[in-house]
Amino acid sequence: YMLDTISVAASSVTGTAAAISRGLHPTVCVCSSITLCFGGIMRDLICKREVALGSQSFALCTASGASVYVLLRELRLRKLLLLPLGMRILLAAGMTIVLRLVAFFKEGELLRPMFGDDGPQDRTTEGEPRRPCAVDAAEVAAKQEE
Repeated sequence: YMLDTISVAASSVTGTAAAISRGLHPTVCVCSSITLCFGGIMRDLICKREVALGSQSFALCTASGASVYVLLRELRLRKLLLLPLGMRILLAAGMTIVLRLVAFFKEGELLRPMFGDDGPQDRTTEGEPRRPCAVDAAEVAAKQEE
């Protein structure tokens, strides 16, 4: 979990810095770093699993770290807070890491998961337990061949 957390923090800062270096608007810079975590979300949607926005908190933590980086950079450009680049990177990555640790040790989720009030859909419509995604894909392929 910690290596994953450090990689999320690093990609949050580097994704935002890359967007800034291309001259994009600060809001677009934050959004571009959030797209790093949507591969896993797409996997969850395709596999009909609980979407991991709340339970894993990738999007929230990435957005927070990117927002801190953009905010500190904007303050630097306006000469309101003259922090060196290394300090801005550490603070932004630190925000991501702290939020991931809070998500790890907190009892509930940081964000409410994207399912209804009934809870996660861990059963099929027939009442059987839901199988892993690979089995579902094999079933779909078998049905298409029939």
